[in-house]
Amino acid sequence: MKSFRVYGEKFNAQWELDDNSAAAHEFSIRKKIVLVIFVMAFVIMIIGVMNLGWWFPQMAAEFVTLSILVMFIGGPMFVICLLLIFFVLGFVVPSSSGLAVLSMPIFAPLADTVGIPRWIIVAAYQFGQYAMLYIAPTGLVMATLQMLDMKMSHWFKFVWPMMVFTLVFGAILLSVCSVVFAV
Repeated sequence: MKSFRVYGEKFNAQWELDDNSAAAHEFSIRKKIVLVIFVMAFVIMIIGVMNLGWWFPQMAAEFVTLSILVMFIGGPMFVICLLLIFFVLGFVVPSSSGLAVLSMPIFAPLADTVGIPRWIIVAAYQFGQYAMLYIAPTGLVMATLQMLDMKMSHWFKFVWPMMVFTLVFGAILLSVCSVVFAV
């Protein structure tokens, strides 16, 4: 009987089934707005299909648009801000290990506070820092450009699409991971 009690306590602790956890899961205005948008997505889709002749492209566009809106209202915006912070910090500290030592003791507990898994913060660090390494003048870029007798402006014209793609792809991937894996 004791093992059942211990298991029950672990189960309750894991899923927060005690009476004190009700305050932690309050139905805030942000959650209400997200729920309304979710329900309205289906209403808009039904009206679009029945009255406006929508098919898959229009329905997909609607769901993508409303998903982005929910992302901004619901808070996955946090990881995008971190991505941009790591991008800027990558200019100041071009060493990947140096930036990790500098920033992870700050941002890992912050991730715990916000409720985002730590591995998503590490992914934001990687996307942001490595996007900056395309143009960071303190890394190997300047030495390589000097050896090739190439101006930084020519290199920037060549590399900026890859840098923007890395940031946009990283932002999309991090947003999806935050929505899917955040507890």
